[in-house]
Amino acid sequence: MKQKIPTSVSSSKTIPRVALAVLAFISAATPLEKFAFAAPPRNKNADVELVVDSAFLAPGGTAQLGVKFKLAPEWHIYWKNPGDSGQAPKVIWTVPAGFEVGELVWPTPRRIASGPLMNYGYETSAFLRVSIKAPATLPPELKDAKSIEIKGDVRFLTCRE
Repeated sequence: MKQKIPTSVSSSKTIPRVALAVLAFISAATPLEKFAFAAPPRNKNADVELVVDSAFLAPGGTAQLGVKFKLAPEWHIYWKNPGDSGQAPKVIWTVPAGFEVGELVWPTPRRIASGPLMNYGYETSAFLRVSIKAPATLPPELKDAKSIEIKGDVRFLTCRE
């Protein structure tokens, strides 16, 4: 029997979503400096983590963020085109004024058969990547800020055959 579980957890498992946050610290010498991370949320079927490719992001620069899924044995998540059933993960980004977030980049999925249905997704692990671009000039409300917060609200469905 196929089991589907819509994920609705947070790092404290008290609100109906997975919330991921990354902080970019701002200083006078280096306007956008090192990233720091919130504790990764988890549920019983998947660990979800936000990762970044660079420790620094300069004004006007671009960094790659990623949502990394580590799935429990026999569980899977879906691709952007899930196939006959399922639902693709969705990330709703919250960024300060002037920052731009690109589209998710999806790795090649694998076929996941479920009886007569054909689905597409990821087992074991998946990494969804996105670009974030800092403004060339920080908006006035961030000029003296010590830090900024970039949030990704990640919603996904885990399934097991």
